Amino acid sequence: MSGGGRNSSSNVAINGDNYTRLTNYIAATLSAGMGIYVGRLINATLLRQIRATLLSFLQNMLSQGMLGSVTGALPFSVICDASNNPASRTGLGYVQADIQVQYQAINEIFLINLEGGQTVSVSTQTLPSGQPA
Repeated sequence: MSGGGRNSSSNVAINGDNYTRLTNYIAATLSAGMGIYVGRLINATLLRQIRATLLSFLQNMLSQGMLGSVTGALPFSVICDASNNPASRTGLGYVQADIQVQYQAINEIFLINLEGGQTVSVSTQTLPSGQPA
């Protein structure tokens, strides 16, 4: 195992330094950048602009390799529309954006299974194109 740090959480999904650092980065960036929407009229245009800004930020993180998924699926979603901003809340001046971000795991334990010997039957494998045989 590498010298990766740990926080005090007993939950293995969030006890690595990678979780803490990425969460703090995202929170600080959103805190610094989303203030441009405070003081504006709450309407469908505002909600679309907020969502577009958040999606752009997360897409940039994805493009830089800071986010990703093993399956290649989009690792984030943003909801900021009438579904999570009812008139009862927006009438009081509140706007809410709900964001989900899947972080990439850190390879901390690497397992290799080796089967060898003169009686081993090797199955045929097709390598991806461009890979040396």
